[in-house]
Amino acid sequence: TILAKAKDFGKSHKSRTSPAQLDNFRKSLVVYLKGATKWDSAVESSWAPVLDFVFSTLKNEL
Repeated sequence: TILAKAKDFGKSHKSRTSPAQLDNFRKSLVVYLKGATKWDSAVESSWAPVLDFVFSTLKNEL
């Protein structure tokens, strides 16, 4: 699953990743997705909780 991969990623990058870096990565990911997929507010509101969950889980793994 995506979550399992995210957790593995978080663990393998634990020593090199800070919560601030994770926030920056999340912001750049959102910007990229908006540009790549022509996100509108409806799409963003449906994906925002998923991204929040994944990134909060990764932060907890740090």
